[in-house]
Amino acid sequence: GGRFSRVCKIATDTMAENNLTTGALKAILEGENLPKPIMLQIMNIKKIQSEQKSEQKNAERYRLQMSDGMYFQPCMLATQMNEKISSNELDRFCIVAVDKWTCSTIHERKIIIIISLSVVKPGSAVGCITGHPTQLDLVKVEENSAPAPFPNQPPTVTPQAPRSFSKPDVKPFGGQPALLGQQSSYKGAQAPSGPAPPCGLPMQPVPIGAAAKPPSALAGSTARPPPTGGGAFYGNAPPPSRPGLNTTISSPLSQRNIFPIASLTPYQDRWTIRARVTSKPSTRTWNNSRGEGRVFNVDLVDESGEIRACGFNEVADKFQSIFEMNKVYYISKGKLKPANKKFSSIKNDYEMTLNQDTVVEECHEAVPSLPTMSFNFTPIAEIEALPIDSIIDMIGVCRSAAEVQTVTTKSTNKKLSKRDVMLQDKSGKTVVCTFWGADAEGFSGDNNPVVAIKGCKLQEFNGGRTMSVLFSSIVSLNPDIPESHELKGWFDNVGKHQEASSISEMKGGMQTPFLNLVQTKELDLGTKEKPDYFCCKATVCNIRKDNCLYKACPTPECNKKTTDDGMGNYRCEKCNKNFPDFKYRMILSVHVMDYSGSIWLSCFQDTASQILGGKSSQELGELKEQDEAAFDQVFQSAYFKKYIFKVRAKMDTFNDEKRLKFYCMNVSPINCAQETRRCVEDIRQLMARTSL
Repeated sequence: GGRFSRVCKIATDTMAENNLTTGALKAILEGENLPKPIMLQIMNIKKIQSEQKSEQKNAERYRLQMSDGMYFQPCMLATQMNEKISSNELDRFCIVAVDKWTCSTIHERKIIIIISLSVVKPGSAVGCITGHPTQLDLVKVEENSAPAPFPNQPPTVTPQAPRSFSKPDVKPFGGQPALLGQQSSYKGAQAPSGPAPPCGLPMQPVPIGAAAKPPSALAGSTARPPPTGGGAFYGNAPPPSRPGLNTTISSPLSQRNIFPIASLTPYQDRWTIRARVTSKPSTRTWNNSRGEGRVFNVDLVDESGEIRACGFNEVADKFQSIFEMNKVYYISKGKLKPANKKFSSIKNDYEMTLNQDTVVEECHEAVPSLPTMSFNFTPIAEIEALPIDSIIDMIGVCRSAAEVQTVTTKSTNKKLSKRDVMLQDKSGKTVVCTFWGADAEGFSGDNNPVVAIKGCKLQEFNGGRTMSVLFSSIVSLNPDIPESHELKGWFDNVGKHQEASSISEMKGGMQTPFLNLVQTKELDLGTKEKPDYFCCKATVCNIRKDNCLYKACPTPECNKKTTDDGMGNYRCEKCNKNFPDFKYRMILSVHVMDYSGSIWLSCFQDTASQILGGKSSQELGELKEQDEAAFDQVFQSAYFKKYIFKVRAKMDTFNDEKRLKFYCMNVSPINCAQETRRCVEDIRQLMARTSL
């Protein structure tokens, strides 16, 4: 008797010290709204094994055995939280503060999905189960019951006196003394399955699939195993349905149980989501070696997360006219697959494919709890560390905006408007973001607006990092979100008076080093994995006239070389067509030199035309055919002229041999005033070094 009393006192003291929110799990399953965060303990972590071998690592699912000190219950961890397990931040016995969750009904079983949590005390500092928790009865959903409520949504239950919960005192991570119980050797998701006994008190193991009833209900009752239909959520096969009982197929979507987006996996087939459309670009066409077609996509968001839905060809035409921006829809019978992060910044491991069986119904009820848009902003200072072509969300204040320019795209050879906008955030860094088309023409940088962009692409330009607004990107000026108000207030009071460093290379700016030609060899430019850029002042001393022109495909979007079939036709292998005509394209090999050395530059269409006095490739081709002397004179007139060259140095491989190549990116005549200022600055730096 004395030993049992001491053990109970130890367990009670441990539960009080860990400050768990007792009774929280039962309250969540009953649809009550609780103050956040709630304090829970992780009794066990189990990775859900999938029968499909093609499952990607980022699509793994984990089941957590959670305890509130009074009850324990299996819960699912949202996939966006998987990194906390892979980094061993979540371990067995750790105490966590859960600040976002949702409850979903799957095959008559209510499942709690943990969407956001943080570690308050690591498992190594706890070492045992807190209290004497017993497993909750799995809540049976009646045949005609309302769907499980989302967070912040009034539950459809009988009114009762509100349960009183005290907001837990969240203690900081670290610095906690070791508590009773041995240290756990569990790391990540490798722990043995099944709950561990509480501190100093043995406990009979309860299988996860069996429902343990409270002691008061055990007498005279027979345990009944819960339905196995929840296995579809856990990665197992669902049970066979009995005829006449499945009434949800023909019922309206609004009468079915609503699944949160965060709980969807490819291994479920009977689900319905209720989500708001936050992005709806126009239908795009594609054309490649496999054929051509159309693609349409929408971004959907609910209280638990977001997901992208795509449709192709006839399906794209069907749903393009159904979905409307900012409206809420019930959606079912879509197919889920792992998302390609290369083309989307949506924070979800899956994306939805719409098909002819997909059912979409508009939700006419007011759902104020659904967010209008979800951002996951990346600070500008962290952009440099990201891989090129990453798709991210970003926010910044417009510090300056360049004038609209017209450029010719390489892929389609069409004219397109562009505008470079410099954005700054609280990290003290700036980045150049390029707007295209209508976005470029309609943008105004007056009064330094806050710009939030969802789905912006990271690119490299002249050795720096720039951002590019894509066709599918969403641009919001001065959005009504806390991050926008905070950033605008900081900029007006502090940011605009500070010097900011740029991670971008502005076109024509002085961030590209100005070198003489011998320095390019001393610095080994171009010999690394990534290309190097530099500016130099040099004189044209020779141009190779041989093979300076080639006959290209006449279509505007193609510049590939054609072959003469001997019958007066020219064939383009890329377009797989024969043409009666062609167009000339230029590629010059130019020898330039300064006082220290010389290099050969490869100059293409635009830069080659500038060096040859503005002659176009078509004019030069006609001269070569009609007047050889005039053709030679064009080259003679280009010799011994000085220019400012912007050069890219890169190691190329030709016939299995690596060669250092220099490409002319831009050529401009010497601006005497600017060149004088540069020389004066060089003299000052030289004098400062010599004085030391």
